[in-house]
Amino acid sequence: MEGKINLIKGRGITLIELLVAVAIVGIISMFAIPSYSSTIALANKHETISYLLSLQIKQERYWLSEGKYAGLSGLPAPSIDGVTLTYSESKDGNYSIAASLGFLDESNPCRLLTITPYENLPHGCWGR
Repeated sequence: MEGKINLIKGRGITLIELLVAVAIVGIISMFAIPSYSSTIALANKHETISYLLSLQIKQERYWLSEGKYAGLSGLPAPSIDGVTLTYSESKDGNYSIAASLGFLDESNPCRLLTITPYENLPHGCWGR
């Protein structure tokens, strides 16, 4: 009977083992969470770029059929969290659509992405 009691008593975990396990999980999440957050921000940035490029194509198609560019109300709204669109039209009939990426740091040069009929700004933010 005494042998059975020792077996049952030895099956649990001690408080120190539990604290070590919690510490290991904490250390792993300390590295994993920032990496996950930056991956999500990068994915949202690329989704915004894809959205802006599709708007540019829609604008060119509209211009080919109507002879002018569509206003912002005639374009689909983005469904990306943290993205704000600004549309402006110049006197010569051209457009500029700017997307402000609120999920990026203020110091990030890619925080404001802009498309026009002639270029996409800033130039370094549209590639990989």
